[in-house]
Amino acid sequence: MRPENRELLAKLGRVVYLRCAPDALLGRMEAKGLPLFLRDDSSLERLTEIWIQRHAIYEAMADVTVDNSSIGLEETVSAVLAALKRPKE
Repeated sequence: MRPENRELLAKLGRVVYLRCAPDALLGRMEAKGLPLFLRDDSSLERLTEIWIQRHAIYEAMADVTVDNSSIGLEETVSAVLAALKRPKE
């Protein structure tokens, strides 16, 4: 989220945004362990607030966006690789 980190990412190469709907994210986080920023309030409402704050920045930073809300790991990898093979816009 920090501007200096965004600058660094842009310099390092193509940025991929793995977009995932908040409800799908929460399910995944509950299964694997909640991140620190959700430990005090792990409600869907709280996660949605955070998602809304970050989504526009992530979209703006991304060279490639893949929605993996309803696909698994292998499909996500295939979609990212296919997107990265396309010429940069």
